[in-house]
Amino acid sequence: MIKLTGCLLVASLGFSAMAGADLPVEPIPKSLSLPGTYPESWVFAQDINYNTTMLGQFVLLDVAAESKQFKGLFQGGLLASFAESKQRSEFYVAESFSTRGHRGERTDVLSIYDKTQLSPKAEVILPGNKRALITPHKGLLQLTRDEKFALVFNFTPAGSVSVIDLERRKWVSEVPIPGCTLSFASGQRGFSTLCANGALASFALDDKGQVLDEAFSQTFNDIDHDPLFMEAATIQGVTYFPSFLGRIQPIDMSRQPAAVLPAWSLLSPQAQQAGWRPSGAQPIAANAHEQSLYVLMRENAVDGNHYAGGQEVWVYDPRKQQRRRRITLQNPGNAIEITRGKQPYLVVSMAKGVDVYDASSGAFLRHIGGQGSFSSLHASR
Repeated sequence: MIKLTGCLLVASLGFSAMAGADLPVEPIPKSLSLPGTYPESWVFAQDINYNTTMLGQFVLLDVAAESKQFKGLFQGGLLASFAESKQRSEFYVAESFSTRGHRGERTDVLSIYDKTQLSPKAEVILPGNKRALITPHKGLLQLTRDEKFALVFNFTPAGSVSVIDLERRKWVSEVPIPGCTLSFASGQRGFSTLCANGALASFALDDKGQVLDEAFSQTFNDIDHDPLFMEAATIQGVTYFPSFLGRIQPIDMSRQPAAVLPAWSLLSPQAQQAGWRPSGAQPIAANAHEQSLYVLMRENAVDGNHYAGGQEVWVYDPRKQQRRRRITLQNPGNAIEITRGKQPYLVVSMAKGVDVYDASSGAFLRHIGGQGSFSSLHASR
């Protein structure tokens, strides 16, 4: 009892001394603002909070900084999806809420955030409670190339796309896409979607968000034997989808309708024998400055390993259809992204935090940890 009292006395004196020290007065509340246009090295990292998924978060990181990489945080409702505008100082989060938290009346919304404050400034109610509640994919929420419309993928389990007019802040239409999944911006004002029969469906929209034209490609996606990942990377209007077994399928999304181009292989015979395959929740990214594709690869992969993540990132020249270099990761990763600019960074997410590499040399630069498990990465536009 005497020892305990002594400890408490020392602690009390310590706190007393601290209380008497001259500390700068910090105003309450204190609010800082971010720039309306973000630096090229900033990345949105999404943590959907696998413990509950009811309320996740997006963390804004400066991956080029040696310290103070954390720039801000905002939350996203149940299995939220994300897109950022190039033309406006805002970004968009499609999310869902229930009146009693985990139960009650459900409401789906497209929330419109101010980039300088990371706070919502408007929202659009999405009718019908149809928004797809699945793990993050960039194709869950897209903007048309002219950024007039946002596109939200629905799954009931019938597939459709909700079209939201971003200028009028209004839901304007729903485009049925039975048997097809996600949307990818194509043409100037339209989208394309991958379908279960192995074809591609493309839709052009008029200025009111109604379907102006639609077209369907020939079958090209071998769903039964070598399906495409639903994640892709785009360089100069051509979107590249990796397959489970190591093909690359280019699709020219600058056209309307989108045009399926000849596929090519990522793998040499030796790499195939070693069991290398693309793997991860977000296994491909594009270096727009260098016009290279980065693919997260797993050795000794077997069927069912497509979401397991990889130990290396392979860099390809898509014009020559050749591998440029290999980057051995310090830690296995599950999602990759490349930042913008002449000095891009390769960002790799893992169980906790992200690793950052020089995208040009492959040199490991730093680990940024402590913020959570990031299932999706978005380079600032």
